[in-house]
Amino acid sequence: MRPKPWKTGKHPNHTCFQILVTISLDAEERLWTEHEFTTTEDQQLSMSLPNGGVPQIALALLTEAARREMFCSVLARLSADPPFLDTWMTSSDEEKRAIEVELANVAISVMNRSMTRLALPTAGDILGMMARGKV
Repeated sequence: MRPKPWKTGKHPNHTCFQILVTISLDAEERLWTEHEFTTTEDQQLSMSLPNGGVPQIALALLTEAARREMFCSVLARLSADPPFLDTWMTSSDEEKRAIEVELANVAISVMNRSMTRLALPTAGDILGMMARGKV
């Protein structure tokens, strides 16, 4: 596993900055989100990256979405099959890989359905934000 260089700033081998994600859920379970830089320094660090850090932020948020979806998939599996984690832990490397591939396929399916549902509304949202000068 790679080290986790979480100290913000520009370092010899990496640049680290933070963004804050705000999540709002109403009584009908409709979800809204937004994100912003935590500090002016974070924004400046992002701007020092290629393309202002926009693709790096997109990939980071997507990575966290994938990790969170996998967490949900594992929890669901554990609810249905409580010894599941013990099974994985005592499996051979080949068996572990098969279990991981199965979980990955479930998460991919869920994320594909989510992206299919979200892509069109988010396209209009981003275009509207840009038209209003909010991006």
